[in-house]
Amino acid sequence: MIKRVLSTSFHSIISRFFITATNLFLVFFISKNLGKVQLGTYGIVFFFFMFFALIFSVSLLLSRNLIVAAFSPEFLHDTGKYLFYFSFILIFRFFSFSTGIILTSADAQKTRFNIMFTASIIMIALDIILGSQLQVTGMIISRAVTEIFIFFIFGYYVNRIISRYDVIRHT
Repeated sequence: MIKRVLSTSFHSIISRFFITATNLFLVFFISKNLGKVQLGTYGIVFFFFMFFALIFSVSLLLSRNLIVAAFSPEFLHDTGKYLFYFSFILIFRFFSFSTGIILTSADAQKTRFNIMFTASIIMIALDIILGSQLQVTGMIISRAVTEIFIFFIFGYYVNRIISRYDVIRHT
């Protein structure tokens, strides 16, 4: 039991470090170069995030039963089923992370905060409504709806920001 907790804590710390370091580096790079670099640079950032998203999603999809068997084999069937759905939600989460970095870099922190606050309210409301009716499946649906909401709204605002800098550069 202690070995599992320490292993999980170590992985959590490493993943948090990676996410924070990536976020700080990309915010610094993009904010210094926003409007100066070709728009293809942002496409490269999106490509790498989508590439990693696909790798992690497919890895989770294919190894979900092994992961569950290592930590709680008694719940293999149910948990493996839920990880199946989360592997698809992961793609939207990666996109939201990368577009959130661009919003932060473009001094749109207030917009990002408002979107995330709204998404939190939507998720809590859906958790109460769907969770009481469908239990864990309702929670997964709630998370999926929230992630897709963030995906589209962040994409809309990032598109506006990039379009604004594209217009400024061409005038």
